[in-house]
Amino acid sequence: MNKVKLKAYTILEITIAMIVSAIVISITYTVFGIVSNAYNQYRQDQQGVLELTQLDGLLKRDFAMAQHILKEPDSLVFTGRDRRAVYAFSPTFIIRTSGITDTFKVSTQNIYFSFRGSPIRQTDWQQSGTALIDGLSFDLVYKNRTIPYIYHKQYSSEDLMTDTANAIH
Repeated sequence: MNKVKLKAYTILEITIAMIVSAIVISITYTVFGIVSNAYNQYRQDQQGVLELTQLDGLLKRDFAMAQHILKEPDSLVFTGRDRRAVYAFSPTFIIRTSGITDTFKVSTQNIYFSFRGSPIRQTDWQQSGTALIDGLSFDLVYKNRTIPYIYHKQYSSEDLMTDTANAIH
């Protein structure tokens, strides 16, 4: 009989190849898990930064565009020619309503309202229900860091004269 020798792998060679491929696949999945977790953490961080940036941009725009900024007992109202935005401040979030409602999940502290450098106290708006303000400052807590937010509105003399409660006679 004719003996033909066929080339083939031994069981030992196949076992070694399987072990090497299992190690490579394990490393690949581990790297994928690490990269995936890093991306998710980066995405969460950027989401928080985006929220802070959007809040800052909206407050700056509302301060610039408003004709009057009124402090009411539970909110801050920006009124303009054809626009109105209402902010409600809470220690754990800020709600902005202007056609649609935006909720900014940020922690705030030390909210301070002022008019011409003087603080607005509760007695200032209890009589009329509102008080005109030109300054807002508060501390925002993000990742255990305190970030000061300061806004100021420069009123025109025309805007102040139309509001007789704050006009100087």
